[in-house]
Formats: sequence, structure tokens, C-alpha cells
Amino acid sequence: MAQSVKWAVGTCFIAWMYIYGFLLLCFDTLASSFPPTLLGSVILFVAYHYLKLPPPDDEQVELLLGRDPWLDDNNEITALENSTSNEESSGDSDKTDKGEKILRNLKVIAHRGAGLDAPENSIASFRKCKDRGCNAVEFDVSLTSDGVPVIFHDRFVDRVSDGNGEISLMTLSEARKLDISHKHPFREWYKGERIPTLEEAVKECLSLDLTMFIDIKVNDVRTVPHILGLFGKEVKAGDLPGLVSTPANVWMPPSGTNMHSKAIVTTFHPYLIYLIRRADPRIACTLGWRPFSISSVSYSASAALGPAGMHGCTRPQYSGMFTNLGARIMDEIVGWCFQRGIPYHLLGLSGLLIHKDFLSPEMLRQWRAKGLRIIAWTVNNPTEKQYFSKILKVAYITDTLDAESNHNLPDGLDLAATR
Repeated sequence: MAQSVKWAVGTCFIAWMYIYGFLLLCFDTLASSFPPTLLGSVILFVAYHYLKLPPPDDEQVELLLGRDPWLDDNNEITALENSTSNEESSGDSDKTDKGEKILRNLKVIAHRGAGLDAPENSIASFRKCKDRGCNAVEFDVSLTSDGVPVIFHDRFVDRVSDGNGEISLMTLSEARKLDISHKHPFREWYKGERIPTLEEAVKECLSLDLTMFIDIKVNDVRTVPHILGLFGKEVKAGDLPGLVSTPANVWMPPSGTNMHSKAIVTTFHPYLIYLIRRADPRIACTLGWRPFSISSVSYSASAALGPAGMHGCTRPQYSGMFTNLGARIMDEIVGWCFQRGIPYHLLGLSGLLIHKDFLSPEMLRQWRAKGLRIIAWTVNNPTEKQYFSKILKVAYITDTLDAESNHNLPDGLDLAATR
């Protein structure tokens, strides 16, 4: 027995030495022929070109976002005014085409349906946006415990409703009992407003002819089949990594509904965008971004400056010192990738949603050189609205449609610095 064990150990040791020597020989030959730096760069280059996704057609993006305000010589005239004057001056034959294109020239997107004017992410807020002449709304998609996509932003329901707890731990029937007008300043006008499902929200926006920015809040692959279903793509279990079962409640719009020209998908989670666009490259997507997105809960320029110009944390995402340090390191890596345009090229993005306090003329120069559309969020101050609309000439997302004005640019204003 001892002799057998000794033979086995000796044989395995000698065999491993041969294998190890062969691997070392191969590696040394490869490294001497191709330096590791060059070899690694080639491997990353090949992987990048294999994984990268093509962007949607420019025509489709223009149908969704219209002409870039930077290229529009009549930027100080609102889309609605342009549409009206165009219809008055043109015949019936070309009225619809020109008017529709100008109406889609988006300047203002209502954040959560303009949540300061009506209960956020509600059917009533979408209707109010349409009544006030806004043709684009952004709303958030979360999942209930029974896997139904609902239009809700926060992790907890406490801030906006008469209930408490996590939305992801509630069934659809439990979530529907909440009154999301309960803590709104205008709650007397919207009593009994309920959390809508994704199906109800999309149906309403289609009936109102609103451009939709569908923001996926949860980093959960189960949301992907529901989003793809809106664009007529059926997904089964095994089609996506991490999808263990086929969702039973995926809703698809009626046949003939061209959702590709009516909706943009946006999120802070690049992996979800990759899964969506890998399955259907015609879907236009934008990526949301702000500094300290991993390590902090929120961000503002005043908090980020901190004492003596040091970066200050608005509110740490994690309590542990080493966990928070790791998150800050990841923030730097992600920020570098973002500045280099890696997400844009890899995901085939149609635009970027950037925090207003971080958006600068220099950044706009860089992204416009890449042909990418920029949208600022969240812009509520009337003066800031004028700055982003008239000076930087970018569309913006806002919580309120109040104080929307159309003043001309001041005489003598030098725009050269922003070009």
C-alpha cells in the first residue's frame, strides 16, 4: 500500500513538472515574441470589437430627440411655437411631417412627469405634462415582489405615499393600495392617485403622444424582458445571463406600434443596457451618470468642493471604512472610463444624461465632437434653465414646468467659449 502511494505521488510530481515546464516554455516564447503589454492590448482590442454594439440609425435618434439644439439657428423659439407657425405656413401635404419633426425637437423632459407639479410617476402627471405643452416625460421602473414592473422611483415608499416599506417586498396588490398623492403639495387635487404599472404608463403615454424616457432603477436582469417586450422582443429563460425563468406577465404593445421611435431606455446600470441592446440594437439608450455614483447616495457641486477644495462626500453609500474606500476607488475607475468614452463606444449609446452640476462647456465640446447628445438633469432653477437652454444649448430634465420662458439671448453675448 505504502509503495503504491509513493509511486502515485512521485508520478504526479514528475508529470506536473513536465506540464509546468511546458507552460513556462510557451509563456517565455510568447512573451519574447510579443511583449505582454502589446499582447494584452491586442487581446483587449479584439474583445472590445467583439463585444461593442452598433448605435441606432441617426434617423431614428432624430425622430426621438429631433434636431440637436446646438445646430438649430432658431433655438430661442420653442418647439411648440415652431410647430404652430409651420402648420400655418405650409400645406396639408407636408404639415404633419414637418410639424411632427419639430415637436420632437425636445428641449424639456418632465422628470418623473414633473413631480413637483403633480404626484411623481403618476398617470395624472403625464396628462398634466401634455396639457402644459411638454412632449416628453421620464419615468422610473421598479419591480414588485411578484415580478411586476411598476412606475416608482425610491427603494422605500415612505417619502411619497401613505405607506411604508420597500416596494420590492410588496406584491402588486399591496403596492396599488398606496396613495402616492398623500404627501404632495397639491394632494387635494390628486387624492387617491395610485402607482401605475409599466403597461398602464406606456399605454397612457402612447395615447398622449409623449416621447418616453424609461429609466430602469433596479439593477435586476428580470426587468430586461419587460423592456424588450415593449419593443416587440420576446425573451425566454436562458436567453439572458441570470434569467432563470420566463416572466409570465410581459406586456407587448399592439402590433404596428413603433416603440423604437417613441421611447428611449435609460439607466445607471451599463450591464442592463448591454443586455437590452444586444437583444435589439435598434433600441435607443442613454446612460445616466454623476460623480461619486458608487460611493455616495447623492451629489451636488457645493458638497463636492468641501474644505480647501477637497472632494467631500454628500452622503456615503456604505458605512464601513474599507468598503467606502473601495467604492471611491471604483468611482475613479468608472469616471476615467466615462471620460474616455468607453461606455459610449461599447454600448452604442444615443446620449448621456449628466448631472447639471458636473456639466461644463469643455465637457460638451468633447462629447459633441463624438456626435453624442447630452441631456442635463435635474434643472429646476429658472436661471439655470436659461443657461442650459440658451447658452449651452442642451435639453434638460426638470421637476417642474413652471418658469419655462423663451427670452431671446442677451445682445452681445459671446458664445465662442462654449463652442
